[in-house]
Amino acid sequence: MLETLEKGQLTKSVEVEIQKQIGSSNLLEVYTPVFLDNKGIVAGVVEVYFDTSDLAAFIRQLQIFIWVIIGISLTIIYSLLYFVFRRQNEQIVHQAKELEKYAKGLEQMVGQRTVQLEEEKDKLQTTLESIGDGAFSVDVSGRIAFFNKVAEEISGYNTEEVIGKQYRSALRFVLEKDDSPNYKFIEDVFAKGVISRISNHTVLITKNGQRIPVEDSAAPLKDVNGKVIGAVVVFRDVTKARELEKTKVNFISIASHQLRTPLSALRWISEMFLDGDLGKLTENQKRFLNDIYKSTRRLLDLVNILLTSSRVEEGRIDIKPIPTDIIVLTKEVVASLESLIKAKNLNLVVMDTPLPKINLEPEMFRQVILNLISNAINYTPNGGRITAQFELKSDFVTCSVEDSGIGIPKKNQYRIFEKFFRADNAIAEVADGSGLGLSLAKSIVLTWGGDMKFESEEGKGTTFYFTVPLVGMKSYSGEVKLNN
Repeated sequence: MLETLEKGQLTKSVEVEIQKQIGSSNLLEVYTPVFLDNKGIVAGVVEVYFDTSDLAAFIRQLQIFIWVIIGISLTIIYSLLYFVFRRQNEQIVHQAKELEKYAKGLEQMVGQRTVQLEEEKDKLQTTLESIGDGAFSVDVSGRIAFFNKVAEEISGYNTEEVIGKQYRSALRFVLEKDDSPNYKFIEDVFAKGVISRISNHTVLITKNGQRIPVEDSAAPLKDVNGKVIGAVVVFRDVTKARELEKTKVNFISIASHQLRTPLSALRWISEMFLDGDLGKLTENQKRFLNDIYKSTRRLLDLVNILLTSSRVEEGRIDIKPIPTDIIVLTKEVVASLESLIKAKNLNLVVMDTPLPKINLEPEMFRQVILNLISNAINYTPNGGRITAQFELKSDFVTCSVEDSGIGIPKKNQYRIFEKFFRADNAIAEVADGSGLGLSLAKSIVLTWGGDMKFESEEGKGTTFYFTVPLVGMKSYSGEVKLNN
């Protein structure tokens, strides 16, 4: 009260004695100042008591209600959480069971596939072991994974000496002419994913240093997605076959050489008669001598091709490479055949392509391109088209001769590079022909480290392709020039 009088402000307090007098502990005592005038002078105090029992009871009820609401809310939240977590737990358990089931199925599939792969591996090993040729497999890193008994016999190495080693360090495949390493047939398998044949005149240096001529091929091993994961190399000792081939080549060479002299004399004598050097001839005599002359020329051409072919295969050709523009050389060959081209009204085009000069024996390249273009002229109908093209690759040039001629029957294509072979429709189109040109052309291409192939469809035309390495040819001192 004194505070109200002194400060002139409303104050609240509850005295314990008054609470006892009134008989209520829920009293609120309020003192309100009474001002005498407008000057703010406090004249007295009004004392008022409020009973707050009802308010206290309301507050207690409100507290109870709030606690009940909180309890109910917590119960609901707990129930919801329990329901949600229980449902999720059931889903998790279900998914875990499904996952376990899938894992077991996957494990079973993997087990079955593993068994299948082991069986296939065993079959492959059994097959490779049982064949009469040497065989070994390499993985993608180039390490030897399998080596059969025949490979052991040919190479002189046992399995333990080569398994796990790089094929380049374990086995020495070299070219016969200069002993340079030759692993291209394996490298092509990994680079191109195709079967690659061992090039001609490849030898295997055995453990004891013996030189074994070998042939055959390397094939890719692929996974289910077609990715190359290894290679299988099959090779065989062709010593006896080479000896037989050498005997045959020597016979052809000797026979051709012996035939060349009398045939040359016969041609020379017939020329003299036809030129009138040995007297005047009747028309009938001229006709017979002309037939003799033409037949002699054909025989001499055949003998020359036989001699050239045997010399190329024996490695007897003298090679003196010089920087050569193969497009210019091709155009020179086309110019020499101009009369034949005009006679058949052919459209022959040599496509100009920027190419570097390549170290080649010009006469060897001339022989190859001459053979292919001559064939195209012979077997392309009047008014047809022939195109010579050149494509520069990273380390070689691809040369092609495409024609719109008679094509090669499918049944004859596998024999097209055999000596003396001519396709059925080629014989019908041009009766004369030795069947040696393509064999010789491919032998020359292989000599400089290239390859030759073709595409053909009967009645639509043929395209021959051959490659020329940009590194060119190596010089070689042989016995004779190509055309001697």
